[in-house]
Amino acid sequence: LVCDRLGVSSPCLTRTDALPATVTGRWTEPGRTAKDWIRYHEPDDVLLCDCEMVPKSAVESISAEIQDRGVELDLMQIGQRSRLGKGPCQGTFCAVRLANLMKDFEHLDGESCLRAIKAFQEERWKGQQPILWGKQVAPAELKEALYCGLLGMEL
Repeated sequence: LVCDRLGVSSPCLTRTDALPATVTGRWTEPGRTAKDWIRYHEPDDVLLCDCEMVPKSAVESISAEIQDRGVELDLMQIGQRSRLGKGPCQGTFCAVRLANLMKDFEHLDGESCLRAIKAFQEERWKGQQPILWGKQVAPAELKEALYCGLLGMEL
């Protein structure tokens, strides 16, 4: 439909030819980081995202590549290049862990950590809000309780 609208009549090649692999693109493959982490990980390579099993080493790799390109590093860029924040909890726990790691690496200071967490959660909420129903409401309520009740993010 898009090709018709744009006037493109060439046949689709991605059906038969795989897109080239990229270094940072490997972290977006569902299950990739979990398999790698289970096979071999250092004792201090903790999981930042329990739902999608994204380890600290994956975030360090992604961060290094982003910085090599001279782009300002933020939580959303790491989330876009990994599975972090895309599991059932939608970043309820890992956003804080990621912000803390970025603060430890001096990419963020205390005040910008809160702004980064808020921006990350607002982005996750955009995809979550229209489909919340039934059992999906409970994790969203937990997130609201943690972020608003505990951290005062609504202020």
